[in-house]
Amino acid sequence: MSKSYHIFYFPFIVKHNEKDDFIIKALNTSNSWNLWKRKIQNKEEPHDEKMYYHHFVHNALYDNGNNLFYKNNNKKKNKSQSNHSLVLHYERTDIISKTTQFKIKVNNKCMFNLDVEKITLDYYFMNVGILTLHVANDKKLLPQDILDINYYGRTLYGFEFEGDIDCSINLGHAAVNNNKSNIFNKFSINKKKSQLTEENHLYTLKRHIKQLLDDLFTESTIDVTSIEYLPVFDNKMFVNCIYLNDELSSKYKEKEIDDLTNELFWQNFVEIDHSSDFGCQDKEMRKLITKKNTYLRWHNYGTLYGITDRSFVCVCSDDNFSQNVLLSHIQTIYFQMIKLVLIQRASLLAFSDNISRINFNTNNIDTADKIGGIYRNYIIYIKKLYFKDVTSQIQGVELYEKLHDTFNIKSHIEMFDNELNNTNMYLSALKDSDKRDNQNNLFNLLAGLFLPATLVSGILGMNNILTDNKNEFFSIGHWDVTLYEKRYILHDLAIVLLVSLVFWLIMAVSNKTARSIVRSNKIAFIIVTVLTLTFLIICLFLSMNWCIER
Repeated sequence: MSKSYHIFYFPFIVKHNEKDDFIIKALNTSNSWNLWKRKIQNKEEPHDEKMYYHHFVHNALYDNGNNLFYKNNNKKKNKSQSNHSLVLHYERTDIISKTTQFKIKVNNKCMFNLDVEKITLDYYFMNVGILTLHVANDKKLLPQDILDINYYGRTLYGFEFEGDIDCSINLGHAAVNNNKSNIFNKFSINKKKSQLTEENHLYTLKRHIKQLLDDLFTESTIDVTSIEYLPVFDNKMFVNCIYLNDELSSKYKEKEIDDLTNELFWQNFVEIDHSSDFGCQDKEMRKLITKKNTYLRWHNYGTLYGITDRSFVCVCSDDNFSQNVLLSHIQTIYFQMIKLVLIQRASLLAFSDNISRINFNTNNIDTADKIGGIYRNYIIYIKKLYFKDVTSQIQGVELYEKLHDTFNIKSHIEMFDNELNNTNMYLSALKDSDKRDNQNNLFNLLAGLFLPATLVSGILGMNNILTDNKNEFFSIGHWDVTLYEKRYILHDLAIVLLVSLVFWLIMAVSNKTARSIVRSNKIAFIIVTVLTLTFLIICLFLSMNWCIER
């Protein structure tokens, strides 16, 4: 039975230069899965974890096989989107209990050898994902050992250590036949004289996670060299941990909240630290932090929860209830709750990042399309991913609110609303400006097209076209052509239109302003040009026929 259980969360944003739905389509259409497999929630299977949450939360947590952002043309379109999930859920296939090991070495001495029970990845529509490593410990370890596991296990990038730290995950006999005896390349964190050297394979967990993600996207036929994984938070992962220890549980049962302020293990456990001193040296400040971060509902049972922006931890007794209920809740119900809040926070960061990357110096229409896409996804986020409450269970309500408060989700929502509203106001101004410019350009186009006609008609004297010209004639080859009144109009009009068209084409090629009008009013220009040419051809054709008949 587990004596401690550790879940490490790595929320990330994927950056690429393709269309926004590029990865969603690739993941949905790929069929050649080997190391990763998509796991779809069975609707018929009874699931206490799923029933813990409101029904409208399910599609944000579970993959039902019907993704909202992927349309299969071979299937009938479902008008309702209520049964579409927002997430694609994958699990690593080569994880076999007791053979996949999580190892931490210090100065070449193995400190911990723990079981990796599961590795999962959830991918959401905003190009945001979350990778989770589930690590179990069935040995009675000292409190300091638990602190070390959490502290070293969550590291993404190198930082200063005393001595050499080497963390690795070995698959053992679980590796599949894909020419990789060890899919998880060994990584290490070394520190000697404050210098990191490349030749010693000085990679942290970041490289290992990159390998896991690369495997997923490679199997979905995505070129991993064209994408980038950006951590959502700092240089460490979020930790979800339960520690079953009768001694600590009994000790904390007798202590008041103020007494916990001086408990070094509890402070380090909640803050994910492992030092021999408090991270906060001011006692009053530490007291306030402790009250804020500690959840005391089951204090008299010796069960304490701690929640920060880097941890969700629990200390409890090592009895049957803890083994069968509390441990299961950490692995399932609270695992999903934490994942949901992390994705909510990560999505807001992704939205803000997308807006910051918009180039407002480009074409206004392209800018409007990009902002419109962000706004569309944000509306879906508010309706289907951001929830004020997710369960009717009182403890779940309180823990969810505490997580929300810890990550300041509400305030971040308000800030992004203001940011998006300001962007929309600017976009509306751009649209109004574009509309006025298009109208003015259309008038300029028409005026510029027929301006030469006015000049030419004046030169040709078309104001005298109503005079009687029946006796006037001229010769074309063997024919004598009589200039009748209507034929004179047609000839002059054809000449005027021809000169106007030639003049405008010359201007469109040589004049910058004219070229700008052409580019911004292509449809109008095409229509005017086609009508002009058509009318010119008809006029010339009719005039020549009448001349020949005469």
